[in-house]
Amino acid sequence: MPVVTGMESETAERARWLRYQGGFSVDVFEQAPLQDYLSSGIIFGWIGSTIRTDVLDELVEARFKSKGFSSYEIALWMMTKDGRWCSDELEGTRRHPAWLRIIDKYVDRAPSVIKDQHEEWKKRKGMK
Repeated sequence: MPVVTGMESETAERARWLRYQGGFSVDVFEQAPLQDYLSSGIIFGWIGSTIRTDVLDELVEARFKSKGFSSYEIALWMMTKDGRWCSDELEGTRRHPAWLRIIDKYVDRAPSVIKDQHEEWKKRKGMK
């Protein structure tokens, strides 16, 4: 069995984090709630979806930003069931206009989902 050195371990860890970042900006990806979530090792939502591509990630971020959502709010949404449902609905679609319609549907209903996720994160962190 090969021995894993510190350098190999760090390289593997960095590759894992880059895979999760995908096409999202550093500003979105490095938000504290998302980093805490990823550190848990149990990853669902949009961020854990297998259909993600850099192009879809960039499109999701752009659509949220075009509606005035902050990087923090986008990071929160990426961890939600709505994020997963969005990815489920996108699965199998290959056309850009269909992607926009589906993503916009989830962006439009995101405010309440994000608010709930923010409250849940605050509870877990012992914040008021």
